[in-house]
Amino acid sequence: MDIFSKIAAGEIPSYKCAENEQFYAFLDINPVGKGHTLVIPRREVDYIFDMDDEEIAAFQVFAKRVAKAIKSAFPCKKVAEVVLGLEVPHAHIHLIPMNSEADVDFRREKLQLSKEEMQQIADDTTITEAESDARYAEGLLKFYQENKDNAIGPWAFCNYLMYKDFSEAEIDALLKDAPVEYAQLKRVEKAKNAARQLTVTAEGQKFTDFEVDGVKFSDFIGKGKYVLVDFWASWCGPCRGEMPNLRAVYDEFHGDKFDMLSVAVWDKPEDTKKAAEEEGIVWNQIINAQQIPTDLYGIQGIPHIIFFGPDGTILKRGLRGDDIREAVAEALGE
Repeated sequence: MDIFSKIAAGEIPSYKCAENEQFYAFLDINPVGKGHTLVIPRREVDYIFDMDDEEIAAFQVFAKRVAKAIKSAFPCKKVAEVVLGLEVPHAHIHLIPMNSEADVDFRREKLQLSKEEMQQIADDTTITEAESDARYAEGLLKFYQENKDNAIGPWAFCNYLMYKDFSEAEIDALLKDAPVEYAQLKRVEKAKNAARQLTVTAEGQKFTDFEVDGVKFSDFIGKGKYVLVDFWASWCGPCRGEMPNLRAVYDEFHGDKFDMLSVAVWDKPEDTKKAAEEEGIVWNQIINAQQIPTDLYGIQGIPHIIFFGPDGTILKRGLRGDDIREAVAEALGE
């Protein structure tokens, strides 16, 4: 992992301003002005124009949300977006409050701010992951409504479907106002399938089995133990960010009644193995599952953590943070 990936994963401290599953924003520690922020993709890619079209478009929408928060905290004529820097081989942009071109002159002397000043700036410009996602989804919906009859509309519509677990009825309601060809889009079909699978694999339902390279999900689930299952990938910052919580839960509760399983999806096996070693994963793993379990369980974003009962019943899904330990402790009566 490069230094920016470690920052996004929480391995190196930063003054975080915003994040979601794809992107991360944090204050530059050598700012040319107050509010100077770096925005990066969580995926390691060196050159910004090596990002695919959908990713770079989503990157710009995320940056726009961050820029609005910066402008609100530091009133200025514009928030400049600058692509500059060769030191770190990880695509990034600089967002800088600007009242004149001199404000974005990187040759000028950098500000020397105290930790307290930096933290205050971060607090003033921070939006939570939920707020960021909500604003992003709102922006996508508006963007789609304004462009539904041109080439941009399908992109915005498909990305909007990725930022919420929609029911089939909700998707059908959205399609009523969309051009007829939208119903044939692969992302729409995938979202509808995910909605159906979410119903089949909702809390209270029995697990759905699958097999990867001769290893069955049922080899671990429904065998008389409570099992916490983490669907993750090595490149996913939030997935790596949950690892300390998962290790703590495993160390505290692993035994005759409780076990854990990591299922690597959308990832290269060699990257999974390397990350698993780095993260100290000592519990059971299924590697190279790709989209098999995510299609079956209607999972459109990771990490996705599901808690299964001894008979394979789905007790909780979508667990994050402190809710993980709370669910396990409650089930085990501890």
